[in-house]
Amino acid sequence: MSYIQLTISDDELQAFLEVTPAIYHSLNPESFVEEARNILIDNGIKERFIWVDVLQNIQDILVSHRITAPYRDLVAAGIPPQNGEDSQLTFYVAMNPAVGKANTESDKVDYKERNYVQVVTKGTLLADLRKPTEGVDGKTLRDQPIPAIPGELRHVVKFAADQIQLSAQDESFQYTALKKGWLKFEGGVLSIERSLVVPSHIDITTGNIRSTGDVTIQGDIRDGFEIETDGDVVIQGNVERNARITGRDISVGGVCHGIVRAANNFSSKVLEYTYVTAGNLVAVDTVYQCRIYASSIVADNVKASLLQASNLIQVESVHRTEQNPTTLIILPHIYLHRTLNAFYAEMSYQFFQRVVLEREAGIKPNAEQTAAIETINSELHAMVQRVSSITQQNNGKVKAKFLGKGTVVTMYGHQRKMVSDYANIDLQFNPETRRIIGGNI
Repeated sequence: MSYIQLTISDDELQAFLEVTPAIYHSLNPESFVEEARNILIDNGIKERFIWVDVLQNIQDILVSHRITAPYRDLVAAGIPPQNGEDSQLTFYVAMNPAVGKANTESDKVDYKERNYVQVVTKGTLLADLRKPTEGVDGKTLRDQPIPAIPGELRHVVKFAADQIQLSAQDESFQYTALKKGWLKFEGGVLSIERSLVVPSHIDITTGNIRSTGDVTIQGDIRDGFEIETDGDVVIQGNVERNARITGRDISVGGVCHGIVRAANNFSSKVLEYTYVTAGNLVAVDTVYQCRIYASSIVADNVKASLLQASNLIQVESVHRTEQNPTTLIILPHIYLHRTLNAFYAEMSYQFFQRVVLEREAGIKPNAEQTAAIETINSELHAMVQRVSSITQQNNGKVKAKFLGKGTVVTMYGHQRKMVSDYANIDLQFNPETRRIIGGNI
């Protein structure tokens, strides 16, 4: 019919009708819906795909407004296929360095915190790999199926079974940490590492390093930046002022400044303007303007510094300094006193809580509970006694091949100032005379 033209798209998903003004000479406009519907059905278009409301709208236009130009509209549509979605890998742990860490209280951003590595613990949900979907087939206007394109598996995640647990869900795979470490995803391999190597300086490009396990820095630690881990730390370069290092065994290959806290041992070639606390041994070549606290300290050259140890201070040479003489101190370890103080504070708090509970709530322990409390208290008291006995030990020593004039030696609260230079001395404390004895003094 010249006054109604049907056009079907190549994919047979859409049908258009075009009405010309000639329709008024051949058809009553009020019969348009029925006529158009028959045209569509005669061309194989299924009735369920015909938009009757659009046909009715065209008919209303033809009746109320006499058209003077061709009018075209979409009157039928099939069902397009819904192609499947490719696999999607979502990490629940930040894998990329951040710009900085915002402080919600001050409204400022700490640009030194950049999440260079992300530490995870056992049980942490690491990632979710959503499976690809098959999609849903479509239908043409003539009710012919249009196959959907299935999604593709674009992510293959490899992992070690002793590090990560894989659990299959209905629509995805989930990866959960089986141990503590920092998360690494490289070359399609997801792993939890206990050793980190940073092949650069620690500065604004890396931010502070907060990791777990061993950390090796193949460069310097710039002014103001930090390294914190529960494993060993190896710094191949220098440590600048205001830098902080916390770890188990810490080693610095160059000059070290800043603040160092080693749970076990610390070593460096040169220490300048450095505050060091170590649980066991500090071994350095040159010490200048430093404060060192450890169980044992071994150094070659010392000047204008304070060295405090619980067992041994052994130095090759302590240089003369008139304005700021070196002080060598033998006392129980600084960690020991801190631990005892924290223990006493906690015991006092627990006792206060129990007293308040009994007084305010009227709750008193029964005989069995009282016996259990007394047993625990006696065990704690015995432990405190053992620890306290360590604080009473006075067998620490100071050994030096040369002590410069002005050097101050303090052992268990008793002080001796070197009035001249001394060589090859071995000092210890005599608890009977309460004096520092030995060597050439």
